[in-house]
Parts: sequence; C-alpha cells; structure tokens
Amino acid sequence: MRTAIILSFFMLLTTASFAQDEEMEAFLSDLKWKNRAIFIFTPSEASNTWEKQLEAYQEDMSAYKERDLLITLINSNTVTPVEWQPTTTPSASEFRQYFHVAPASAYTFILVGKDGGEKLREQGFVRETDLFGLIDSMPMRKQEIRQQSKN
Repeated sequence: MRTAIILSFFMLLTTASFAQDEEMEAFLSDLKWKNRAIFIFTPSEASNTWEKQLEAYQEDMSAYKERDLLITLINSNTVTPVEWQPTTTPSASEFRQYFHVAPASAYTFILVGKDGGEKLREQGFVRETDLFGLIDSMPMRKQEIRQQSKN
C-alpha cells in the first residue's frame, strides 16, 4: 500500500512537470523562427541592473526590433513581456524551472535564438555592443542582413 501511494505521488509530480514543460514549449514555439528572445531574471523589478538594461533598450529600440528581439522580465512572482503580447504566458516559476534559474539568483540575462537554442547566459548587465555583436555574427542574422541589403 505504501509503495502504491509513493508511486502515485511520483506520477502526479511527473505529470505536473510535463504540463509545465508543455506550456513553456508552446510559449517558445510561438517565437521560434520568428524572434530572438531575451529573458531577464531578477529578484525584483527594483533591480539597478534591470533598470540599466531597460534604459539601453529604450535608447535604441530600433536596433532591437531590427534584430527581431523580444524582451521578457521574470522576477520573483511575475512575468512581464516588454512591449509585446504573447498568446500564452507561463508562470515565473515555470520560466525559472525551464531555464534552471533559482528564485534567489541574482540578475540573469538569457538570449534565445530564433532556432530556440540558448545563445548567451550572463549574470550581469549585457552591453548592446556585445549583444549585437554576438547576434550579428550568427549565420541566420547574416542571412537577414544580406536579404535586407538586396531589398
């Protein structure tokens, strides 16, 4: 009897985990091949690093849009898309679990490419020159630049 209860509990946890993964996969699949995504994890919205990163974005929004970048802020309890509206939004804990970012972690910046793969993970402010340099060196971005120059 005890083994059956433990097994049932394990199956329930596994099912819940798969449901969370499915929601994250649905969220990311909406972005795949269309957008690059920046996920910023911070303990609170009152983070100096987050404010500095947001200022950099606001100063040169066109460069972010040119690179098809979407930004999402994940703090302790909330998920806030910055100037875009996803069709579904997983919870903050689902984002943290999926990207393996502990709730008490300091500021974490994650770039996900159009192919859905993680391209960059930093524990602090990411300068635009570094971010754009990395993105512009990617084969898909180089192809986009070539297409833009033809038009």
